[in-house]
Amino acid sequence: MFPFVIDTEFVASIRARKEAASQMLSEGGLQAQQPEQVAAAILHLIKTGQARADLVPEQFGGTLPG
Repeated sequence: MFPFVIDTEFVASIRARKEAASQMLSEGGLQAQQPEQVAAAILHLIKTGQARADLVPEQFGGTLPG
């Protein structure tokens, strides 16, 4: 499983400042994924038996269309 940025308190406090995280998310075209998206990917892996899921957007080197 390759999750990307997940909308959690950790992301909000990254670099010890909520403002820095907000700036990173708004200026870089980076959109945090919702925890539900990650949970759905995990359930999909369990149901299908696939070995991996990539939630990293293509623009950052992953396979998720973005």
